[in-house]
Amino acid sequence: MSGIGRTPDPKRFLLIPLIVGLVFLLAASAVVFLWLNYSSQQRAIDRLIRVSERMFAQKLDERFELLEIMIQHLDHDGELSRAYRSGDREALYQAALPIFRDFSPRHRITHFFFTGSDRVSFLRVHDPRRYGDVIDRFTLREAVRTGRFARGLELGPLGTLTLRLVAPWRVDGEIIGYVELGQEIEDAIGGLTKALPTEVAIAIRKDLLDRDQWRTGMSMLGRDADWDLAEDHVLINMNVNRVPPEALGRLLGQHGGSVAAAQTLTARDGSATRVLLTPLIDAGGRDIGQILFFMDVTSFRTAFWKSVAAIVAIFGLVGGILSLTLRTVIRRFERSLSRADRERDKAYAQLEVRVEERTRDLSREVARRERTEADLRATRDQAEFANRSKSEFLANMSHELRTPLNAIIGFAQVLRDEMFGALGNAKYRDYAADINDSGQHLLDLINDILDLSKIESGKAELHEDDIEVAPLLRSALNMVHERATSGGITLETEIPDGLPALYADARKLKQILVNLLSNAVKFTKPGGVVTLRTWCDARGGYLFQVQDTGIGMAQEDIPKALSPFGQVDSALNRQYEGTGLGLPLSKTLAELHGGTLDLQSEPGVGTTVTLRLPAARLRPTPAGRLSAAAKSIRAS
Repeated sequence: MSGIGRTPDPKRFLLIPLIVGLVFLLAASAVVFLWLNYSSQQRAIDRLIRVSERMFAQKLDERFELLEIMIQHLDHDGELSRAYRSGDREALYQAALPIFRDFSPRHRITHFFFTGSDRVSFLRVHDPRRYGDVIDRFTLREAVRTGRFARGLELGPLGTLTLRLVAPWRVDGEIIGYVELGQEIEDAIGGLTKALPTEVAIAIRKDLLDRDQWRTGMSMLGRDADWDLAEDHVLINMNVNRVPPEALGRLLGQHGGSVAAAQTLTARDGSATRVLLTPLIDAGGRDIGQILFFMDVTSFRTAFWKSVAAIVAIFGLVGGILSLTLRTVIRRFERSLSRADRERDKAYAQLEVRVEERTRDLSREVARRERTEADLRATRDQAEFANRSKSEFLANMSHELRTPLNAIIGFAQVLRDEMFGALGNAKYRDYAADINDSGQHLLDLINDILDLSKIESGKAELHEDDIEVAPLLRSALNMVHERATSGGITLETEIPDGLPALYADARKLKQILVNLLSNAVKFTKPGGVVTLRTWCDARGGYLFQVQDTGIGMAQEDIPKALSPFGQVDSALNRQYEGTGLGLPLSKTLAELHGGTLDLQSEPGVGTTVTLRLPAARLRPTPAGRLSAAAKSIRAS
């Protein structure tokens, strides 16, 4: 017995797994910490670059606002308008040249146009030798179309990007022409790089440029012109030295689309640059290229790797200390285990005896419980058989009772209506009417019992088809309309147009609605309102709701009202006759359709009953089939 359950060597089965687990835990913690640190740095860098992007857009807006102010100043210069209206180009040039010389150095204005209403250039103040050509830029077309300021970035034939603002030139409320001011985008880029630790470059799509004209334009502006730097784009102002041109070309090839993207590039000297590419949209909403924001992140990367080295050193030291501590604890634990082995062997022998005794007791208990379970199963089977027998008996008896009862009702109607002559005494006619009413009430009770019995015995079947809902609702309302009118109750409907078809058993659905409407009318006092609502949606399903302003009931009475033959015992409703089967039958028929019946009520306020059928029963409306179904329902 002493060899059973002997404790294994703790150094092999405890110390080694613990050390491995601790090393793994420390390594995982270090990786998670470093990853969080790296992610935080990347988010901070990207936020800073995004700030540059927003400031770039803000800088452009400021430039446009400045151009608007300068153009508004020109509107009040009578000398300009007189020269233009007289058609004297030279006089207009002499009047506008001082303005251009003032604007150009102070505000970097590079383009100053006067254009006619026919979009023909009348005067380029910055290049007076060129005139008489038709200007077909978007900003001018938009100003002519709207009669208002038009502004935006526009790509020139030489590959230059210009901030253009075109304004209608009005004199005495009449548009006599158009004035345009323009500024090269490089000024906005220069101001931005001074404000933030970022550099900016503009890349233009090659399919929008002519290669020779672009090289000519770059040469005129004194810029480097490397058409083959990237496959689909060219740079019009590349002055970023920290990024290798070939790496920048690959980056444009990978992210040259219309969606913003960010990537980190590493140079041969180990320096790292974070690049954000964002789409460049011109005044006409056309994607013409990319704006590239560059930020030196070498210091961030260096700090990160220093953190890596520090974390590795710290966790290595902690791991060594933990390993030595565990070895000491294990030695003490070994001595404790030796004592525990001896005590365990003694306890094990005692435990075997107690287990044998307990096993015998459990065997006897199991046998007793098995007998009890067998008795319970037999009792359950008997109860289920009795319930089925009851349901079948009720179904058969209800069927047998309806035949003589229909005869009683028919003969009572004959006597009440004196179809074969006068009865001789008015009381006979009253008695016949009472017999007819009582017989009809008993027939309704038998029909409800028969329906419930069929469902409980599993014989109820659904005859389902696509049905049109609106005619079915009208038919149900017609069946209770006379009773509501005679009781002084208003029937209201909230039924939207264009209800979709419903896959259901039309007769049983109508039976549910008639039961709910009849209950609402029966328990509503004269002057009250009964409302029928219907709506549907793809998620909530098909819903029918009957709401009344009747006597209502307490929350604790709702389960009783939904149980067969359950009637709420209240002084308010003892005067109303009923079998107590309408609501339970409606609830059962709703569940037979896979739906639910919800009842909400408050004494003195009224009752709301909501029938919800699954969304899977919604159907499109096939015109021919459903119109035939609607006629069938109306005919019944």
